[in-house]
Amino acid sequence: MNVINFEDRIVARLAKKAAAYGMDVVREPAGTWALVAWGFRTPELSGVSLREIEADLDSCAELEFQFHTEMNDA
Repeated sequence: MNVINFEDRIVARLAKKAAAYGMDVVREPAGTWALVAWGFRTPELSGVSLREIEADLDSCAELEFQFHTEMNDA
């Protein structure tokens, strides 16, 4: 397996995760990445690495979990 295939697999996994929140993972011309929310003109994140996008999506998942936990406790 080469580096490009490994990167493609990471992007596919993150794109699936991002889609759950109404976003896309997009490769920018400079070789960096952007996290773009559907229907918004400016990206959520831009000029970042895949690791930074993964961290942002993880924080979305954590916030969603906290929200559901609070709703179930109420």
